[in-house]
Amino acid sequence: MDSSDGLSTTLNEMSDQSKKRFVVNKLPTERDVFDFANSNNLDVNDLVFNGGEEYEIVATVNPSNLKKIKKYAKKNRIELYEIGYVMKGKGVFFQKNGKLISIKDKGWHHFQKS
Repeated sequence: MDSSDGLSTTLNEMSDQSKKRFVVNKLPTERDVFDFANSNNLDVNDLVFNGGEEYEIVATVNPSNLKKIKKYAKKNRIELYEIGYVMKGKGVFFQKNGKLISIKDKGWHHFQKS
């Protein structure tokens, strides 16, 4: 899947389809996004989870294959962002300071009435 409709939408859809819990423990963003959010009184988590238009691929990888995939990506100059993990359960959560914060699907929905 891709993140063009928002990371919260993509991860919630992946959770629904797989019947697994997704836990994000690293925000997939650069320092300038934090700076932009701070200088414009915006919530960086809202930008990261509910913004869109990035068209980044969102995928899961079996932990036993992660080292091999990272090596391949580095060799081929493919940028990867490891943002969390998948476990038994359901839903999407952001792990911050040892606490799990539920991430609701607030991204873009095609054909949704305003």
